[in-house]
Amino acid sequence: MHRPSPWHLLPLLAFLACTPAVGDDDDVTLSDPDSPLDLVLDPDVPTVATATWRDGCVDPDRAWVEFGLDTDYGMVAPARPTDDGGCQALMWGMKAAAGYHYRAVEEIDGEPVPSSDALILTGPAPNSLPTVRVTEHVPGAVQPGFLLTQLLTTPPAAVILDRDGDYVWWYQEDEGFMPGLFRVQMSLDRESLLFQRPSAGPNFEDLGELVRVTPTGDVVTSVAGSDRSTHDFDELPDGTVAILRSHSQTVPDGRTVYGDGIIELAPDGTETQVWTVWDWAEHDPEVFTPEEYGGDWSHANILRYYPDRDAYYVSFRNFSSIWGIDRPTGDVFWRFGGDTSDYTDSDGSTELTSMQHGFQITGDSIVVHDNGTRETLTTRAVAYTLDPDHGLATRTLEYIPDPPYFNYALGDVVHHPDGNTLLALSMGGLVHEISPDGELLWDLSVELGSGIGYVTWEADLYP
Repeated sequence: MHRPSPWHLLPLLAFLACTPAVGDDDDVTLSDPDSPLDLVLDPDVPTVATATWRDGCVDPDRAWVEFGLDTDYGMVAPARPTDDGGCQALMWGMKAAAGYHYRAVEEIDGEPVPSSDALILTGPAPNSLPTVRVTEHVPGAVQPGFLLTQLLTTPPAAVILDRDGDYVWWYQEDEGFMPGLFRVQMSLDRESLLFQRPSAGPNFEDLGELVRVTPTGDVVTSVAGSDRSTHDFDELPDGTVAILRSHSQTVPDGRTVYGDGIIELAPDGTETQVWTVWDWAEHDPEVFTPEEYGGDWSHANILRYYPDRDAYYVSFRNFSSIWGIDRPTGDVFWRFGGDTSDYTDSDGSTELTSMQHGFQITGDSIVVHDNGTRETLTTRAVAYTLDPDHGLATRTLEYIPDPPYFNYALGDVVHHPDGNTLLALSMGGLVHEISPDGELLWDLSVELGSGIGYVTWEADLYP
């Protein structure tokens, strides 16, 4: 993990020596007496600070706070108006137990006018969070940013890590927070974070919840759903959240079988089922046998909404297939992989992936976390360029970790704008970043015994 050097902290220690001792108040205020800013570290997430200033605050729309590990700053928190006519900014993305420089800046007559520099020491991360290590194999080959995920630990935690593998945000609960199967995702307006507690219990009798929390760890909403909440969700531009839910039918041989659907949860809490796999596929008892699959038929595990297409894309693990679903009509218009695939490889095979999880579609390209099978025992990141006119999938990337690793559950991929790809090997607590030609550039590992959920990458935590 990255830590500031002791030399970097010398001016900070001198500043703290002059700072009044912190009492038992809920709010911890650490501000430089010479600074116009009042700075309050959040008591629950002490890497998040609220900066407030009144004197000289002319226009919050043209004011911000700059902060960073040195006086180059590098991070910017936009200001907002306060009720009494001042300015306020939420500073987050800071490392735990680290010294940060900060200053207010206002634009006056077209010129930025900064306040004096001040220092703050962020609080420590909880001891219950596992150690994270990062190795940069090719220096300078990856860009700054933040990784959002869930740690499969006890207690489990929703976390944000920076490029150095340092914790910059976390949310934990002691109970009622089932480990596993979670995505941690920034809301589209950047005002909150969302994650899902899937249904629990031997028969999924405990209802799942969609939870929305602020950067300071306050729960905004916790909405219980009906039936079995499963693996994933995504937010639509109007604030509606689409969620994968499985529901049962009795098949001709008398068994109760679960297939997946999509429900939409409107901002007012109204829940609507908008699609079900039962309308688009027929359960085959000779293929989906009780010994092999039990009552879990389609096993949808990833749900992504693409606003430019107004379409959902869903990964079905047990079909080894990814489907595109038109949101207005509910029609399945696109299939990648599996028996009903619209695409084949150059050999005419539709076996493009096996038991896949995460995927990302960009234009006519797709990158997939291909889990593999018990026979192959090999997980890979694989990318294809798609030719819809000829139904051809041309492989452009295949990355297999060295040594090979079988990620038997979960797993995700993120394709960066610069062409690099993140591969999350969830059960091993590993994330690899690879170049377009398959070179390992950077890797992250969580200490032995800790896994991770799905991953989301954000270049910045601000709008």
